[in-house]
Amino acid sequence: MAIKVDDSLIKKLERLSKISLSKDEEESIKNDLNTILEYMSILDEADVSGVREMYSPASDELTTVLHDDLPEKFDGAQSIVAQFPKKKGDLLVVPSIQN
Repeated sequence: MAIKVDDSLIKKLERLSKISLSKDEEESIKNDLNTILEYMSILDEADVSGVREMYSPASDELTTVLHDDLPEKFDGAQSIVAQFPKKKGDLLVVPSIQN
């Protein structure tokens, strides 16, 4: 099933990303996305029979070669909290991300 980017999808993406686009920008993005999806459709033709499905790019077979991921104690937390501009008790006040 091929995905087709149309005006309603562009409007939905515009609303979800909280941006506003001009008509020219909407048309340009719609054309670009359709071109990308059309190009990616060549993957539908790839023969993947006999290829083991990969459920995660970081599978059990991969290991880190740099270092063990071990927790370390950080002693500078109180210094950071002391410099924070707004506090409410022991909590740090940050701008809301909700409307």
